[in-house]
Amino acid sequence: MTFNSTTAVNGIEFHQVSKRYGEGNAPLVVKGIDFVVPKGTLTTLLGPSGCGKTTTLRMIAGLETVSGGQILLVRGIRPPRVVLARSRPSTVSLRAAP
Repeated sequence: MTFNSTTAVNGIEFHQVSKRYGEGNAPLVVKGIDFVVPKGTLTTLLGPSGCGKTTTLRMIAGLETVSGGQILLVRGIRPPRVVLARSRPSTVSLRAAP
């Protein structure tokens, strides 16, 4: 995993990020995702139960290790504030601090 706080142009960038619980042939719970959260914006991750939304937020917060790919943060940005949207159980949101 590469977690780099100096090269992101935007607030948060995911480049082919994957997460696997276990070794070897353990199934991927997050498979090669790419997305950008522009600095100062609110972004929502929407998907069915079990698709990796919470795991993705946990990787951003540093609570889970990344199995592959890169998470890039703008220099000086602290880990983003994570907001769980309770109105829809299959929605989680995050905000990249301005």
